[in-house]
Amino acid sequence: MWAKDHGADTAEVEKLMVYVRRYYQTVMAQAEVEPRIAALKALYADLSPEDKALVEKRHMNEGTLSTEWAAQPFLRVSLLSDPTASWRAVRCPVLALNGSLDHQVPAEGNLAGIVAALKAGGNQKAESATLPSLNHLFQTAKTGDEEEYAALDETMAPLVLQRISAFVKAQR
Repeated sequence: MWAKDHGADTAEVEKLMVYVRRYYQTVMAQAEVEPRIAALKALYADLSPEDKALVEKRHMNEGTLSTEWAAQPFLRVSLLSDPTASWRAVRCPVLALNGSLDHQVPAEGNLAGIVAALKAGGNQKAESATLPSLNHLFQTAKTGDEEEYAALDETMAPLVLQRISAFVKAQR
């Protein structure tokens, strides 16, 4: 989680998660953009001064937690989607990869969920792997923190391309 990666302690993370859950519930509940943004602004306005300061300190009002993103249809659609059902419907071979330093999509639960859904849907050509020392963008990283992305010279680790190439060749 972003806040934990940026120094939030357990108590702060618990407080922030209450806000984050309410934020996303509001996005899902409001189909129209204007009422959605108004409801999100009201949610923020109702926070105590201490909680507002915590949200700002830990940058929990950026990215998908910003009103700019909340106004975009894709955020609500993503939150309302059922990825498990979508994965169950995939019939082609799948190679699911995650970096071990991915802070946005934790490898363990993500890969297990994808493979379980594929197999539940009858897909027998599913492989997964957690690639060591790689971040969300599949760059060789030290921390995996999003702020590290731009500082890395590597676009994509050769290991990823090798793994993909080997998987594709094995499908022949």
